[in-house]
Amino acid sequence: MSVRRFLARGLKLGRSALRLFTPAARNRGSAAFVRSWAQQPLWAELPARYRYFRLSVGGLAAQLRRRALRGPGGALLAFGLGLGFIEQQVEEVRRSTAACQEIQTLIKRKKIKYENSVPLRTRGYRFEDYKIGHHIGKGCNAAVYKAFISGIASPKESNTITMKEKLQEGNREGNTTATVQDVSSGDPELRKSIAITQEKSSLSFVILKRETSTDPQSASEGDSCYPLSASEGDFCYPLALKMLWNIKAGSSSDAILRAMGKELVPTIPNAFTGEFGRTKGPYSHNRKKMKPHPNIIQIVRAFIDNVPLLPGAWIEYPDVLPTRLNPSGFGYNRTLFLVMKNYPCTLRQYLQICSPTAKYATLMILQLLEGVDHLVQHSIAHRDLKSDNILVEFDSVGCPRLVITDFGCCLAEETLGLRLPFTSMDVDRGGNSCLMAPEISTAVPGPNVTIDYSKSDAWSVGTLAYEILGLPNPFYGCGMDYLESRNYQENKLPPLPGSIHRDVKLGVKLLLCRDPKRRLSARVAANMLHLHLWGAELLASAQMSVDKVFDWLRCQTLLTCLQVTMSCELSVETELKRSFLANLSFEELKLGLDLLLHGKSNL
Repeated sequence: MSVRRFLARGLKLGRSALRLFTPAARNRGSAAFVRSWAQQPLWAELPARYRYFRLSVGGLAAQLRRRALRGPGGALLAFGLGLGFIEQQVEEVRRSTAACQEIQTLIKRKKIKYENSVPLRTRGYRFEDYKIGHHIGKGCNAAVYKAFISGIASPKESNTITMKEKLQEGNREGNTTATVQDVSSGDPELRKSIAITQEKSSLSFVILKRETSTDPQSASEGDSCYPLSASEGDFCYPLALKMLWNIKAGSSSDAILRAMGKELVPTIPNAFTGEFGRTKGPYSHNRKKMKPHPNIIQIVRAFIDNVPLLPGAWIEYPDVLPTRLNPSGFGYNRTLFLVMKNYPCTLRQYLQICSPTAKYATLMILQLLEGVDHLVQHSIAHRDLKSDNILVEFDSVGCPRLVITDFGCCLAEETLGLRLPFTSMDVDRGGNSCLMAPEISTAVPGPNVTIDYSKSDAWSVGTLAYEILGLPNPFYGCGMDYLESRNYQENKLPPLPGSIHRDVKLGVKLLLCRDPKRRLSARVAANMLHLHLWGAELLASAQMSVDKVFDWLRCQTLLTCLQVTMSCELSVETELKRSFLANLSFEELKLGLDLLLHGKSNL
């Protein structure tokens, strides 16, 4: 029997034997003994002659070889060695946990009001408070419009559709011009051609400008604020107003809030002050409360009002209008309105016209993982992650900032957590079936069946990584050119581009494991990308140790604190570092580090 197997068996059987047959165990009550055992080193009950060998592992190993692992003395020495290793690991975990908690406390001590918090003061609880711009988006259950409310400062220029991007590897020389779809509007009638001018530089500005429209209908919609030139249009509409379609909830506020309550998950605390602030209703019952996060949308106002006739309604959604506006419509008179920050475009629209560099693509995937991890920490599953439900803006250096939105299909009930009883096929499993994790799409209903959503959104991020890295999503398509989540084989996943670093490839591969037990959690996958981006020197070390890891963490903490203190507007990288340090866990960090150091051989 090898020494390794001998020690493993000794640890499994001998640890309990030592506890039972030592004099302390025979002479004390069981409860008192357990308490005393937990408070002292694991090797304290060994005979005194073997405690020396616990402190000198080399001497203990020599004794084991001399006795050839035979007899009770050899067994006891094996137990001592094993218990010494256990105590060393316990002490290491103890020190590491304390260090991680210290870093978390330091990072969380400085309260940060993220840039997507819009100060509305006490206004904005009625539709009449807003001046509405043109239609900018439409989903399966809502329409979104640009909105303006007096007293709100215009957003900074970095929040417009202006991006500082590196050019693709093959297009770094020369000027190129392409005509693409207007990303600032989802309305087919308002889609205009825009020119993308890429300056000849290693860092080029890509400026997307709306062409001046001669359409009188579009001009009349812009006049709802005040006359502006086309390039200034986005600055006077800092908000987006989302009007949900009410076709079956009725017209009472309680019924509307009960039917559409999932949309209210990312609301800020005072979103209901004014209309609902003094009453308790279904909007607050059984609804998860979530702390703000830079990669999750914030609903700054929510109110119920009469459905108005907004620009483009007769063309885009005439059937859901109430009968007072459309005699043939089947919608109700009142519905729920949500107010949020106005973002330039969705992730799908951004990727249609821009190809992010390898670094920016990694940062984008990392932001999605941080957002999903924040949801998991609050026992919330989005269940409808796709590029249309992710909004994009840009920080001061042009890095895309991603924000998860549209929580209409989320699982966010206090009594359920991330496990949903699946008793029949009538139970709602989520939104987009194409990007539904394998354990969700293959679930079979039954009396005691539950679906675990703890890693389902992380799987969806793995599929979106293909789009961000410049490839078609392998789970979209037609004919034989796509995969199905319920029966795909992992070895059939399309290879990622050769220019992508193997650390990123490994993370995407492990996110798309069919078995959720083998699949990475969003936190561990995020840790791997953090280490890849900012821990190159750590990963290149010849010998890894806990001290080296925490030296690196202390340096990152110091740099992040300085950046947070000195910068008025946090960059995407600073926000990501802060999220990483604020959620630091030694075990999850160690797992991510081990995967990067030893898990690349399978690629």
